[in-house]
Amino acid sequence: MNVNVGGLIRRERERQRLSLREVARRVGVSASMLSQVETGRTRPSVSTIYAIAAELGLSIDALLSEEAATADPLALASSRVREDAAG
Repeated sequence: MNVNVGGLIRRERERQRLSLREVARRVGVSASMLSQVETGRTRPSVSTIYAIAAELGLSIDALLSEEAATADPLALASSRVREDAAG
């Protein structure tokens, strides 16, 4: 599986109208690191992916799923809503 995690992170961050610097600060990484993740120049650690997903209100499953990688921009948000409803 070759999911564009960085692109999905950027799309969700922009959808929530959060700056790259703000998300990086909240997650505890540099803005440069987050930018490199979003552009696919570096692969984040699992703990960094988890922190970013948690900050954006996403599940790891939604972020890493093949379905989310090929779906429209609302796919991540609807995955989050389904999980919230399930408990």
